[in-house]
Amino acid sequence: MFDFDLHIDDSKGVGLEGIDLGFNTIIVDSDDAFWTEKIWKELIALEIESAVSKEV
Repeated sequence: MFDFDLHIDDSKGVGLEGIDLGFNTIIVDSDDAFWTEKIWKELIALEIESAVSKEV
C-alpha cells in the first residue's frame, strides 16, 4: 500500500497505522522542545536494529 520506510509525525494514529500496515514511525509530541533529538535517537536505534537483523 505505502512505499516508504519511515513516517515521522505528531499523530498517535499514524503510529497505530504504522503497526497495522507494517511501516516504521517516529511519533513526536508537538510540545517537545527536544523533538529533533528524539528523532535522531530513534533513527540510530532503527539503524542498529536493521544492522542486527541483517547479521542473523
